[in-house]
Amino acid sequence: MGIKEKTLTDTIKKIEAFEERLYSHPLHKDSRLKDLYDQYEKKAKVCTFFFFFLCSHNNTQQDFVPSRNPWKIDI
Repeated sequence: MGIKEKTLTDTIKKIEAFEERLYSHPLHKDSRLKDLYDQYEKKAKVCTFFFFFLCSHNNTQQDFVPSRNPWKIDI
C-alpha cells in the first residue's frame, strides 16, 4: 500500500496482532460460543440489576463489596 506514516503502520500492526489473538483463541472455533455468550449476557444483566438494587437501598455504591467475582461463569 505504500503507507509510510509511522502511527498508521503501528496501528495496523496492532490490529493484525489482535486479529491473530482473536482467531487463535479456543472459543473462536467453539460450537458452544453462542450459548456461552448468552449465559454471560444473562449473568451480566443479573449482576447489574443486583448492583443497582443494592445501591438504591444503601444510597451509596461504597457499601457494595462482592464476596467473589460476579463475572466468573461456571461451566
